[in-house]
Amino acid sequence: VLPSTNTYAYENFDTLADGQIILAKTQTAGRGRLKRVWLSQEGGLYFSLVVKPQNFKIDFLGSLTQAMALSVCKTLQELGAKEAVLKWPNDILCEGKKICGILSQAVFKEGELCGVVIGVGVNIAQEKIDSPKPAVSLKMLGIEAKKEDALKEIINRFNIYYPQVCKQGFKAIKEEFLKDFP
Repeated sequence: VLPSTNTYAYENFDTLADGQIILAKTQTAGRGRLKRVWLSQEGGLYFSLVVKPQNFKIDFLGSLTQAMALSVCKTLQELGAKEAVLKWPNDILCEGKKICGILSQAVFKEGELCGVVIGVGVNIAQEKIDSPKPAVSLKMLGIEAKKEDALKEIINRFNIYYPQVCKQGFKAIKEEFLKDFP
């Protein structure tokens, strides 16, 4: 249990390796964009990925979030949520309900970009989600999935996109991204 995997990764960034994953069963202070609360009920997949790209153009920062969104969507589709779609810029919906949120935070030291913490919350096995906005889990969609398997597949996919995005930005994933999210 952590207050927030992103906060932990951000505060410990210097001691964490490139590709390090911070995983929590639940979060007590999960958050989304614009300081919104991310409800982290047991049964969800909550993790942050530390990335420390070399020779990275700051213009490509948003592309890392999009690469993660594409990785999560493809994984959810493969698990059986065929209708998983991206809601720009950082949410993933199924049947019009939120199933995933992504929050990326750039890390700067002395004005220099050191890397990014990419936080992901995916509703996997919750039977009910207490949320002011419509939300759904894979289990609520009738899909049984193991969090460990979903995490492994998401990271495997991201690791394919990551070096390409570091070199080319969104251009590296644009065709695949637009094919799935016109």
